[in-house]
Amino acid sequence: MSDQPIALVTGAAQGIGYACAEALAEDGARLVLADINESGVQEAAAKLGNGAAAGWNGPDARELGEADCHTISSAAAALR
Repeated sequence: MSDQPIALVTGAAQGIGYACAEALAEDGARLVLADINESGVQEAAAKLGNGAAAGWNGPDARELGEADCHTISSAAAALR
């Protein structure tokens, strides 16, 4: 198992979400990107490179964007 941190970033296709993903990538995190804009999040992953994974097959990206504790906890458990 890697000690590399994993970051699940919502709204990662643009704006603040993308900027957060970019900063986390610079700090060495492995990225899992989620956004309701599927083509935009694919483009973001390609730009960020370094193994950034676009798309999320856990809870719906819209649910993640609402950031309720149960949904985020479920997503974190799925990443382990």
